[in-house]
Amino acid sequence: MNHQIVKKICYLAMFTAVSMVLSWVEILLPVDLGIPGVKIGLANIVSLTILLTYGLKDSMGIMSLRVILSSLLFTGLAALPYAFTGGMISILIMYLLYKADLFHPAVISVFGGIFHNIGQLAVAVVITQSSALFFYLPVLVFSGTIAGVFVGILSSIVYKYAGHYMHTIGE
Repeated sequence: MNHQIVKKICYLAMFTAVSMVLSWVEILLPVDLGIPGVKIGLANIVSLTILLTYGLKDSMGIMSLRVILSSLLFTGLAALPYAFTGGMISILIMYLLYKADLFHPAVISVFGGIFHNIGQLAVAVVITQSSALFFYLPVLVFSGTIAGVFVGILSSIVYKYAGHYMHTIGE
């Protein structure tokens, strides 16, 4: 096997493990804002960093693996459709904005946070068959914006210091 491929697989495995640890840490954090479903999304630091470094396919793969494993290990399978849908929509939006090459990663992350929440809300509406949940949208847009800025800034820092090492192996 090519040395570059092995190196990339090692980076992806390492970042998958980091995303799992960040998911676990976030569950342990006693952050209760009094708003159900609102969280920082620390593991999204990895999703955005991998998106910036390797692209859509690898970012989706790591996010999918993290969501499935986190659901099995930490949150239960009931959370899986929410997290998976939110994650997929989030990464797709961030990818489109990244490819436009107009925005700082923090701005890309804000849109990712907002659309992650919109995806989760859409799943909740489908499951409960209640469109009244859309009244919760302004709260989720606000929280997605705040979390997105935080995640985007941290992702930018990680990408700045680790991305150039990872880029040496290409996509």
